[in-house]
Amino acid sequence: MKFLKTFILFFLITLNLDAKMTIKIGMYYDRLFINDKNVAEVGARLWEKYMNKEYPDIKLSIKFYKDMNLLLKDYKDKKLAAVLSNDLFYLENKEYINKYSDKKWIVSRSNEKFEELYLIKNRKSKFTLKNFDTQEILYIDKYAKIWFESLIETEAIDNISSKLKKVNKPKKLFYELFFKENSISIMSKSMYDTMIELNPQIKEKVEIISKSEKIFFLGMGFKRKNLEKEISQIANKLISSINQSEDNFETTNYIQVQNISEVEDSELEKLELFYKNYLDQNIKNK
Repeated sequence: MKFLKTFILFFLITLNLDAKMTIKIGMYYDRLFINDKNVAEVGARLWEKYMNKEYPDIKLSIKFYKDMNLLLKDYKDKKLAAVLSNDLFYLENKEYINKYSDKKWIVSRSNEKFEELYLIKNRKSKFTLKNFDTQEILYIDKYAKIWFESLIETEAIDNISSKLKKVNKPKKLFYELFFKENSISIMSKSMYDTMIELNPQIKEKVEIISKSEKIFFLGMGFKRKNLEKEISQIANKLISSINQSEDNFETTNYIQVQNISEVEDSELEKLELFYKNYLDQNIKNK
């Protein structure tokens, strides 16, 4: 997968690429940045094959975990050079991950580091955040669904759960509400801007109901500290090749990665507060 390939390459450039070196990367099933587990597994195996062919001196191994505690233990014991996951995995294990990691990255579909989310409807729709007069509310990423749920009264979440529908292709977020008055979509600002640029007519038919803070992103990765030193020349070369890459793979065209950025804890404070408020509100109303 393009997303998985890019993430793997980015971690590889931070490691000493000694001959016959085995690089193991861990992924936890319940906190995958790719929502479809089958697609994630197939993509992982394809990119193991690809990387081992492109870099014959490296043995790349991706391991999926069902047990989060085992993954964290293997990371602590240096059985894993890196972990690929999402924001929730990090926030749930923040102190532990920070203790054993020296670098963290985030991946976004936006050209910017963080994404802003939009809640959008057809202009003819009667939907509001009070009446929920719609047949479906479409989203592509789990954090988009969580943000939407944070906008409404907690007791209303169960009542609209059947209307929340995940899609795999960003274009569907637009075309459904473009042609259907009773469809609502949650999408990133970057997706919205791109589609408006490609088809200005869309702007005349849709309306932005609400906007989030610019705090979200697609995936997150961590590199284990105290590994071998970086080889800066190789790193620079690989970074350059990633940034200039225009690879397109038919099985995952719907995943659009635009930005990979190293991130500091201070930059995640607003996101952490968002999740804390969201969870506190849900607990309070149960």
